Amino acid sequence: MSFSVYLLQLVAFLDLLAVGLIVPLLPNHVRQMGVNHIYVGLLGSIYSGCQLGSGPLIGSLSDIKGRKTILMMTLLVCAGAYTFLGITTSIAVILVLRAILGLFKQTQMLTKALVPDYESNHLKQSVIYGKMAAISGIGITMGPVIGGHIAEDNPEHGFMYITITVGLCFLINAGIVHFLPNSNKKSTIIEVNHEEKSRQDESVFNKIMKSSKQSVIELSKIPWAEYWDNL
Repeated sequence: MSFSVYLLQLVAFLDLLAVGLIVPLLPNHVRQMGVNHIYVGLLGSIYSGCQLGSGPLIGSLSDIKGRKTILMMTLLVCAGAYTFLGITTSIAVILVLRAILGLFKQTQMLTKALVPDYESNHLKQSVIYGKMAAISGIGITMGPVIGGHIAEDNPEHGFMYITITVGLCFLINAGIVHFLPNSNKKSTIIEVNHEEKSRQDESVFNKIMKSSKQSVIELSKIPWAEYWDNL
């Protein structure tokens, strides 16, 4: 295996370690804010619903703009969102942040999608995926134990310390992805229109909207009926 694959496995490990630090403590944190169980349930359902809807879009967008670029962008967004979870005292803001995390937290999917860019042998890819799943499992197992100790030792500010730690984990992951070598495989990245590349004065919002629209268009071109189960 190349060194890049080991870096991807490290990213997958840190990702679920960070998630394991904070997710078990989040329901208790919002209950201490005085909210009812409906809001506690919404924390999970909003995140899961956004994950379901954003998965295909983020995956398609990574084919258009490059998997490394999209992974680094999503990691930076998640770093900011997780950090603000420990700063805010508004349940409405927390729900919005959970929605943002549901939309952008696609680290496991994107790291697996990057594996073929650095390892072309299909048999070795299966081994890499298996090791990545095992390493990620260790991270999600260790996270709640470490997070529980931090929260117990610092009952007043423990949750804020954890969110800052989680944000740092995602920043470290973004740095690791930044230093990954560029893939030599260009066939997996869909060429964008040259007119879009030449528009330097285009606003960030318009770029996001155009990229999202292009992602939906590319998804619509897939012959989905060929991949459905035959009933």
